Amino acid sequence: MLALLGIALFNYITGRLLSVLFNIEAMGLYDRIMMEDGEGNWTNILGVLRFKSIKYETVKTIIIERLKNVDRCRSKMIKIFGSWYFKRMDDAEFETKKDFIV
Repeated sequence: MLALLGIALFNYITGRLLSVLFNIEAMGLYDRIMMEDGEGNWTNILGVLRFKSIKYETVKTIIIERLKNVDRCRSKMIKIFGSWYFKRMDDAEFETKKDFIV
């Protein structure tokens, strides 16, 4: 029991330290489960939506404008010591990646 408490405390302290020093956010448990999903364990669920017609550029502009205000949507994922973290992109980097997003 004490070992589990020690591991949890160590993970918390290293996560906070990396957050302060490098401005990154540790992934939560469910985010890590999705990122570390193996070939034999598919957790991604696909769906299909059908529209009569949409104006792609209009919808793309609306989505990108809304994503600008959500930190997780403006973040890239980086791997440090085998663990995944979110790192927020600055405005210039977000502008270069926005065609890839939508």
